[in-house]
Amino acid sequence: MGFSNWSIYQTDAWLGLLEETEQVRPLRLGIFRGEELVGLWAGADFRKGPFRLCGSPMRGWMTAYMGPACDTVEPLGLLKAWCAFLRENGYHHAEVHHPSFTAEVASQAGLEAVPGDTYVGPIPPTEEEILRLFKKSCRESIRKSVRHGVEVEDTDSPAFVDHFYYHIQDVFGKQGLQPTFPKTQVQALWKRLKPTGRLITVWAKREGKVIATEMSIIGNNILHAFAWASLRSAQEHAPNEPVQLLALTLAAQKGCTRHEVCGGGQYKLKFGTHLEPAYAVLYYRNALLPICRKMYAAAMRLRLKRGGFGVQMPPRPPLDVAHHFEPY
Repeated sequence: MGFSNWSIYQTDAWLGLLEETEQVRPLRLGIFRGEELVGLWAGADFRKGPFRLCGSPMRGWMTAYMGPACDTVEPLGLLKAWCAFLRENGYHHAEVHHPSFTAEVASQAGLEAVPGDTYVGPIPPTEEEILRLFKKSCRESIRKSVRHGVEVEDTDSPAFVDHFYYHIQDVFGKQGLQPTFPKTQVQALWKRLKPTGRLITVWAKREGKVIATEMSIIGNNILHAFAWASLRSAQEHAPNEPVQLLALTLAAQKGCTRHEVCGGGQYKLKFGTHLEPAYAVLYYRNALLPICRKMYAAAMRLRLKRGGFGVQMPPRPPLDVAHHFEPY
């Protein structure tokens, strides 16, 4: 991309994915100092009813962060320039996630900062060194999985998408929820990124059945965890830990030196990560829009409840690799 701090989420491939799956219009904005182009800002434009919105990204887009790729302008200056662009173009509401935008910087720019979590950690060059960073309990789980006959593989099989989403439904179903993203989004991600070598897909098998899956994305020597899941009916075999070890090992072979896992969950610390604060920085054109945003978010949460009431899904059984799934 030409700037040292670019991310996979700012590339044309990812913007094209959002255009396909979220029905938004990609924005590729230049950051200028005088006549000189000093950075780029990625985002997307869309409408909800009468409101014009700008996401960079919006929550729910399965996108960790976007915002600027710029080496020479301080974060406060970037946020102020972004606000000027939003005002000049009549946006009602906008949201940006970027590691350089802290709560203090957002406050100085007159914007709201909503806290979140990101777990980050180094990726050493070898499997042995990666394993040494894992917590003792994690290493014990890997040994247990070996005793139970679990096999982990890097796979290019198109059947991966079906098994992955089957597992994701099981994880959300335990909480009485539907997945926050449709299966078609996973297929679009596979179609766009798998041929580029930037998508790592790993599964764990036992007795010929798939019991755990993981998808991760590579960009600028960083491994971004998209999602991983294991079936509740197979968790006694401890498949999550060896799946994560293989994903990190493959990433190391591709030159990655860092991995990032967005969202809460202290269990992520066992993979040699530490917690770093992350913020969604919000822009509103007037004081009524935050209320509208909260009402919309509440409606979306209700839509995710299985059966309308949050009915828990029974644990799903493991399926053969060659299982025939219904088309989608």
